[in-house]
Amino acid sequence: MQIFFIPRIFQLLTPPKILEEKLPWEAVKIFLNKCEASGLPVFVIEPSLLRAIRNQNVRRIELWNTAKQTIVTFGVISPGLDQLHLVMSAMKREDFDYWEKNDPDPRGLSLTARRSYRVVPSHYLLWMPIETNLPMLIHIVVFYKRGEYLWQAPIQDVDHVPPFSMDYVPFTKTAAAFKK
Repeated sequence: MQIFFIPRIFQLLTPPKILEEKLPWEAVKIFLNKCEASGLPVFVIEPSLLRAIRNQNVRRIELWNTAKQTIVTFGVISPGLDQLHLVMSAMKREDFDYWEKNDPDPRGLSLTARRSYRVVPSHYLLWMPIETNLPMLIHIVVFYKRGEYLWQAPIQDVDHVPPFSMDYVPFTKTAAAFKK
């Protein structure tokens, strides 16, 4: 009996594995490789990186890749749930943790249908557990086609609070619709 419980007690007392922090580009590269392997098309919507690319400012792109960049945001349009879950499972195997937010499916719901609605993923956060206060986050915004628009939900509401502060992150405060 003691032989069984002693190793279990040591497992419980051992602190969680803290991993070496990756530079933003390394984490993004892992994420993009997993997306490509699963056939999930994603696109970057990180404003700071898009501005640097638009302005062809190599120095700003280099600065973006420093350890000070804590969040990068990607978008995906009406993904297959199997593809999303394949990517999240693959990232988990790479020692990333993730958080998923689900919302009622926005596609063509009438008021009567909302009583028995189905939920779909609307946001994901991926991060590697590290000792610093805020790890590098990969934020995935899921857009859904709704008529002539692409709809996205807010990341936070009364029932869903992300594990990290998302105060200064775009695509998080309110639901929005964007013309295709």
